[in-house]
Amino acid sequence: DGESAIQPHWSPVTGELHFLSDRSGWYNLYKWRDSEEEGGGVVEPVVAVEADLGDAAPGWMLGQRGYDIDETGRAVCTFADAATGRTRLVRSTPGDAGLVADVASDENLPSGLAGVRCGAGGALYFLASAADAPAFVG
Repeated sequence: DGESAIQPHWSPVTGELHFLSDRSGWYNLYKWRDSEEEGGGVVEPVVAVEADLGDAAPGWMLGQRGYDIDETGRAVCTFADAATGRTRLVRSTPGDAGLVADVASDENLPSGLAGVRCGAGGALYFLASAADAPAFVG
């Protein structure tokens, strides 16, 4: 029905398939899980905000994703907040796709974030850029 799903990624923690989909009108994060009780696969929202997560980079851009799954199974993603115009780096809240917790304050983030990856011990890695500085790995 005209839905586009991009950036698929298997969670190393839960084995569920995560992906960005525009089914809500925005590229938000969903997960697919196998469910025998419900007669097959079930798609559930993980992060549902009125923004395109991770700039919705196409999957052919060197494996770049605008989200990752941390060692606790929570999603970490970036998006441009329409209300403030700032980049947000957030972590999902299990059980409530609309509730996200900021990982860092807007003032401490560069204007552009992409390719977020989670490391051991809660470490986060990403590509960053700003109008007054060259791109760097954070």
